[in-house]
Amino acid sequence: MTKLSVYFGLNGCCQEAMNFYKDCFGGEPTLTIIGDSPMKDQFPEVMKDKVLHAELTTDGFTLMASDMNGPDGFTAGTNVAISLDNPEEEKAKQLFDQLAVGGTIMDDFKPQFWGGMMGVVRDQFGIKWMLSSSVNS
Repeated sequence: MTKLSVYFGLNGCCQEAMNFYKDCFGGEPTLTIIGDSPMKDQFPEVMKDKVLHAELTTDGFTLMASDMNGPDGFTAGTNVAISLDNPEEEKAKQLFDQLAVGGTIMDDFKPQFWGGMMGVVRDQFGIKWMLSSSVNS
């Protein structure tokens, strides 16, 4: 079975972001700090306290992240949106509200034409989330 995971480049706030997502989704993040890794000598001293790799696995999905940037630099949230569908409307709304803390609601959590509920939020780290419930109660 293929497992879908999402990887965020977070430009220096990876540890803070993973703790925020832990509060939203549960689980326990694992962090590899550059200064504690076998690759530490390949990085400048200023990067030693940054996250090389982080993982948070919970409820059937995995979020991975890093403070590292690709060759094109860092642009928060412009190239990824994460869609989470929960048949329990109350749980979907709770996650929407939690992710909106410090972020921007792009589309309120509301009834949709297909009969479910959906809302879109860009969280405080610039990540775009689409939260939905396939059952409209």
